[in-house]
Amino acid sequence: MNFDDTPQEAAFRAEAKAWIAANAPKQYEEELKRSSLGRTALNGANVLDVAKAWQKKKADAGWACLHWPKDYGGRGASPIERVIWQQEEGAFGKLSFTFIIGHGMCGPTMMAY
Repeated sequence: MNFDDTPQEAAFRAEAKAWIAANAPKQYEEELKRSSLGRTALNGANVLDVAKAWQKKKADAGWACLHWPKDYGGRGASPIERVIWQQEEGAFGKLSFTFIIGHGMCGPTMMAY
């Protein structure tokens, strides 16, 4: 099985990587790397405020809710594009855990009905 990116996937990865490098809240990266699931805390900052700011920045640039249809503010991303995004977002992805129920359950349920 070949796990190398296709040319389209490589282009998506490069775009995601460049955007994250230019926009991620890098001052929190080391703390996020050390935090565990459900125990994300930041010294000198409210993690919810940082998470909301990161989510807004992603949403404004079209990087939030990648799997949602374009009509609902997503990118209509494929499952592999979601995996690529998660790989590239790395520790900053922990800031999105706060919104996982809304992104993965509530929003899609409302779209269906």
